Amino acid sequence: MIKRIKILLVAALGVSLLASGVMQQGAYAISGSTTLPKQKSGNWEQLKYSWTTEANGNDFSGTVIGNGRIGARVAGGIATDTLQLNDKTFWSGEPGDVHNASRITALAETRRLLAEADTATSVTYRETKLKAAEETAKGMWGRGSYASRYLPIGKLMLDVPGTTGFTNYSRELDLDRATITTKYRVGTTTYTREVFASYPDNVIVMRISNNENKPMSMTARFTNPAEMTGHAAVQSSGNEMTMTGTANYNLGKANSLWAAGRGMTFDSRLRVKTTGGTVTPTNGNLAISGASEIILTYANATSYKDPFTLPNPSQGGNNPAPIVTAIMNNAIVKSYDQLHNNHLNDYQKLFRRLWVEVNGNTGTALDYIKTYQYSRYEMISVSRENTTDRPRNQQGMWNHEWIPETDSSHFLNENVQKHYANIETSNLTEMGDPLWKWIKNLAISGAQTAQQDFGFDGWMAPHYTDIWAATPLADTNNEWAIWPMGGIWLMNTVYEHYLFTKDKTFLQNTAYPLMKGAAEFALDLLVTNKDGYLVTSPSTSPENKYKLSDNTLIAVNQGSTMDMALIRQLFHDVLEAASVLQANSADDLDLINRITAATPRLLPFAIGSQGELKEWNNDYPGKDPLHRHASHLVGLNLRDVLTKRGTPNFFEAARKSMELRGSGAFIDKSYMWARLGEPDKALQAHKLFQIDPNRNKYQTISAYVPELFLQSHAGEFELLPSLPTGWSSGKIVGVKARGGYELSIEWANGQLVSAQIDSPFGTKPIVRYQNQLLNVDTDARIVFVNSSEVIVDNTAAELAGSWTSSTTLSNYYGSDYLYASTKTGISKIKWTPNLPYSGTYKVYYKLPNGNISRATNAPFNVHDTTGDHIYYVNEQVAPSPGWVSLGNFTFTSGTNGYVELTNNANNNSVNADAVKFEFVSP
Repeated sequence: MIKRIKILLVAALGVSLLASGVMQQGAYAISGSTTLPKQKSGNWEQLKYSWTTEANGNDFSGTVIGNGRIGARVAGGIATDTLQLNDKTFWSGEPGDVHNASRITALAETRRLLAEADTATSVTYRETKLKAAEETAKGMWGRGSYASRYLPIGKLMLDVPGTTGFTNYSRELDLDRATITTKYRVGTTTYTREVFASYPDNVIVMRISNNENKPMSMTARFTNPAEMTGHAAVQSSGNEMTMTGTANYNLGKANSLWAAGRGMTFDSRLRVKTTGGTVTPTNGNLAISGASEIILTYANATSYKDPFTLPNPSQGGNNPAPIVTAIMNNAIVKSYDQLHNNHLNDYQKLFRRLWVEVNGNTGTALDYIKTYQYSRYEMISVSRENTTDRPRNQQGMWNHEWIPETDSSHFLNENVQKHYANIETSNLTEMGDPLWKWIKNLAISGAQTAQQDFGFDGWMAPHYTDIWAATPLADTNNEWAIWPMGGIWLMNTVYEHYLFTKDKTFLQNTAYPLMKGAAEFALDLLVTNKDGYLVTSPSTSPENKYKLSDNTLIAVNQGSTMDMALIRQLFHDVLEAASVLQANSADDLDLINRITAATPRLLPFAIGSQGELKEWNNDYPGKDPLHRHASHLVGLNLRDVLTKRGTPNFFEAARKSMELRGSGAFIDKSYMWARLGEPDKALQAHKLFQIDPNRNKYQTISAYVPELFLQSHAGEFELLPSLPTGWSSGKIVGVKARGGYELSIEWANGQLVSAQIDSPFGTKPIVRYQNQLLNVDTDARIVFVNSSEVIVDNTAAELAGSWTSSTTLSNYYGSDYLYASTKTGISKIKWTPNLPYSGTYKVYYKLPNGNISRATNAPFNVHDTTGDHIYYVNEQVAPSPGWVSLGNFTFTSGTNGYVELTNNANNNSVNADAVKFEFVSP
């Protein structure tokens, strides 16, 4: 039997309140189990990182902050402190892809040579054709005539006198407060610097104080990258310092190029407020003297805007000056406490959605949990909803180098996908907003590339791209240059967002159209091989090659395992999405038929001589047995391609491939080990933040952690599927699962104690633990909460007018309802729910059973995010039994909407027993 758990708003309404018509908001009581709170309880003080060695500010040793658009790496120096400044939208280059029709010719010739190699009976002939195909494929290369890079804005430097002989240095990052605090002592005085990046106020704020209110002095100055000399300016006036600059419009191959009217621009401001003391502008700097407290407020904007609008951002984009002025004027009138409280309220609503605790968060377990929570902190810092339409880049957003490694681009052969794999399970789904918007731009650019460089329908994305959503293929080496599957892999990330949220509006307007275009491209990329199977051609396995008999290294082939895995998942998802949406247009049906026909013909996976999952559609060995990429195992990161019960033989072959790869294997090796049920290897492979300096350069990936406790990718929930040895007790509260579910899982002595499953749509999952299916209704360890319904009973309603208790009236049946009876004046019942989710709700009312007139044209007013909606209902002699729907309405979470019933001239008495809000979709 389904457990139907209802949240009832209950209040004791006394007679005196009813008689006076005073409104009262109901309080909560619990009927059965309640949904998990939005902010979870936990010892959040545990989640801190500290350093006792002063950083020099010129490397990656600083500590990062960000508000989703702007960020800084805080060095925490004493005599000279440095904030390395970044804006996620400040790049060199400009929009505009370079297309070349000759690439279609190179594509056709490469395909022909690969087909001849496929049918060859002679090894010599086959390898001759493969070598020729490797050379011919270079004709498909692109991007050689231009490039773009993610650039630093510059630095904010603080020169502080009187710090000689300081002691007791500490720098601390508080993950729960998203605040960096640096402290040191000079004599008996402790000096404190606190820094945070505010999303609601769109600024970076630093407060400098000391425990003895001593007067302090320092000089604040901006510095530009040396490469920007002549293309940037700094000035100061009053208590404000300004830095402006222009990016180079082209990198060329050796030089940075500037030209009048080209190149993105930025405008940075620093404004100072002090308690006591003076602020003096000097030579573009600000000299601060004699202040007992100093508050620095920083804002920045660039000329960036959507690259598909005119004029493009590099040649007349947004004017950043008024944008920064408005931001600064809004923030500067607020006190430090107001700014910090705004920041905390906003940030903790996100960060505190999920709590993890292992062995009381002591010992080495805490290092792993902190690193995981750090990755959540970082994602909140770098990818906020409605900040920009650009996702995090290779370095997150924190870069001080004019030529960052790999240009800090967006790499689509694993990097973007593995970072954003963290948002859904980690209860940070909104952090995907910049990515979804950027993918829409990729699809526009990618459709041009697919048509002009491939002659294909649909859209594609290459190995890497940039802020401009450039989609021509790369160059330099075939092992990454000619891989066109980036868009197809991104579609897995997009569809996952729907699976976790069940947001049909997102599916209809964003995911499905993008998926259709990617599928159209995939269908054109497939050709029939000699055995009648469909294979991609040309194909590669980024970033690897195989060796011919003479040790020649070759990248191109037909039907690499990575390609076939990604296309299998895409085709499955397109068919599923079409079914959910009941897509039946002529174009939809044509695509569905083509995919349905193609799917059983896709080249199957193969197992090699060592029991491994083969990487290429041939028997040649890889160039490096321990190669750092394991692209062919991408199926372990997907849902339906490589699973323990769905494809057991290939699943075990993937395990063997992981073992053979040894120290290699990217695409988040820890994630793959967790999926394989090898938790100890997952921990061993993971690099802990603070211990590994590269984590501070490239940023962290920790999406594997939720997979240790819950896996929902294979059509069921598996509880504690990959619990590490020694992690004997613990809990994870707020972890998300596909289907919109939220869970709290607790274990002790290595065994499941309880699992609460909150179901926002009232559906029940299949649940498995230790290879056994559990009965959700009868297993004492499972608590199922149907959180799709919020019912507000009349005992919790707000009342106005004259009311009589239902218990004193005959012929009225029901429970806990109140009856309005007055021929003069207005009587109202108002039901205000506390809704757990924002989104669409179906609203119902229910009348008590009876046989006399209740309401004639009684007006119901449903107040949602769009305003008031009035409905006149006529319930005469035989009122409608059960729940009666008023329709679908949009609400934000919390107590921001209501339903109100009012008597009027046509009916001098009104009544409804309760109002129900049933969650439909986000």
